[in-house]
Amino acid sequence: EQVASDFANNAQRTLIGAAGAIGAAFSIASIKSFIDDTMRATAKLDDLSEISGTTVERLSSWGGVAKMAGTSLDEVTAAVAKMSKGLLAADEETKGAGAALAYLGIAAKDGAGNLRDPGAVIEEVAKKLAEFKDGAGKTALAIDLLGKAGAQALPYLKDLAETEKLTGRLTAEQAAQAEQLEKNMVRLAASTSGAWKEFS
Repeated sequence: EQVASDFANNAQRTLIGAAGAIGAAFSIASIKSFIDDTMRATAKLDDLSEISGTTVERLSSWGGVAKMAGTSLDEVTAAVAKMSKGLLAADEETKGAGAALAYLGIAAKDGAGNLRDPGAVIEEVAKKLAEFKDGAGKTALAIDLLGKAGAQALPYLKDLAETEKLTGRLTAEQAAQAEQLEKNMVRLAASTSGAWKEFS
């Protein structure tokens, strides 16, 4: 009986220890996954900033609004980029963007004659469109500004106009650092993989 009891106790301790180790492994994996996801999201803001022509800080503040409106930051960025191309007469779909901005009383260029930050312009557009009743005229303006995606962007623009204080801003430096860190992690993983192959 004593032998059986000792065996049972040892087995129990082994199982508890194994469960603890598995739990710790899962916890570490979860933390690593969270860090990886955060790095990817932050680095992506740097890429979206290049595409849209607006700042990382502004894009980071738009993320929550986009989610609330049932759209994605990628779609919002693509629409803003369309507007920018239209203002440069480089996009047939949004060639009416300049006229639409003028109608809304929004300046496309600053005092020096340079195009303004597209993000600042779109925030101003959101506030102006909020003054219009929903209907064909409002939709037509959105399409002139943002192309075919303009109609789908209206719920987002409405939520953007209603959001008085945007939070969760990331700096451009933080996003750039995250992108560089992500690239370094990929290089390290590739290097480690190669080293293991040599020893195996």
